Amino acid sequence: MRRRNADVLGVLLSFTLLAMCLLAVLLGGVRIYRGLAERGQESFQRRTAMEFLETRLRQADGAGGVWLGAFDGTESREGDTLFLREILEGEEYLTRVYCWDGQLRELFTPAGSDCRPEDGEVLLPAEALRLSRDGALLTASLTEDGRETELRFLLRDGEAPA
Repeated sequence: MRRRNADVLGVLLSFTLLAMCLLAVLLGGVRIYRGLAERGQESFQRRTAMEFLETRLRQADGAGGVWLGAFDGTESREGDTLFLREILEGEEYLTRVYCWDGQLRELFTPAGSDCRPEDGEVLLPAEALRLSRDGALLTASLTEDGRETELRFLLRDGEAPA
């Protein structure tokens, strides 16, 4: 009888040890998967923001419709707002791309209209957008979660404003 109880106890201990090992492997796998998923999401957001900026620049480039400056429209070689000019049915419109309140935003308005930074449509989370232009080379630096991603774009429309 003791031998049989010892055998049952041995089987139960082996099963418990196997179950604990499987649980440890499963928990380790979940932790690794979660880390990979988070890094993948961060990378996706950075790439998406830069691809958005590049696409918008390609759309507006060539017609003298790209400049940098402050949100109010003051042009300069450096700034925190990207301006894209479009002519639609004879009317001039401006698209502003900028960061406000921890978000990358886009605002499309008729040229000369009054608007506020909080009016823009939220695109993605971002802490800051820094822009500079040296001749035809436009550099955009976007900061998200303390990480900075940079885009360099060669404009076809030549020199920046003075």
